[in-house]
Amino acid sequence: MKMLKIKGIEKNFVIDSGKIYNINIENSQYFNRLINGLIDLDEDIFIFSENYELCNFSKNSLIIMDIFSLNPNSKKILTTLYNRIEKNYLSNEDKEHIYKINSDILNILEKISLELNVEVEYECDFDFIKILNSYQFRFKENGQTLLERLITFIKANLEIKSFDFIITINLLSMINEKDLEIMQKELELLQITLININSISKINKNIVDYTTIDDDLCEF
Repeated sequence: MKMLKIKGIEKNFVIDSGKIYNINIENSQYFNRLINGLIDLDEDIFIFSENYELCNFSKNSLIIMDIFSLNPNSKKILTTLYNRIEKNYLSNEDKEHIYKINSDILNILEKISLELNVEVEYECDFDFIKILNSYQFRFKENGQTLLERLITFIKANLEIKSFDFIITINLLSMINEKDLEIMQKELELLQITLININSISKINKNIVDYTTIDDDLCEF
């Protein structure tokens, strides 16, 4: 059994496919403490375990602090993705074919350089990652809704790392009932749990397990 324990909260958050938790926090100091803990990936505050054995919190989680700044095509994601493609998805036949194309292109560049009156230079070494970059190989994200961007961002991160749960900040108040049901099904398919930390939330959704921390740090 995989479980997340958050310092200051008695409840144990069992990691289960498609499970959505919402933690309502009324105490602003405690909320800020959790936010800073997420920024620092503080494993004294966020304790993740599997079968009661401590596990690495940061390696097993995806932290989404700002829902409006999601970028599935960030430099970090694409660089990792390109390296993975080059390592795992190219057969020897693919590589030979690409090397042949590169050789033909170099011959053309050489021919062009001889026609010019000014000396030129260009790279001769083959780099498949630069080819992916030049063709703007990336995740499609144009014209998406907030939910679609979120799901695309989650799936993009799953392409470069595995994780068991997502922690979001003030997300659920921006998602309607219909989209929440869609997101739950997506999380279930992806075998991921979502834990949302909310500073202000009075919305009652039947499919969400709520925990509230009040001004006196009482939990109910």
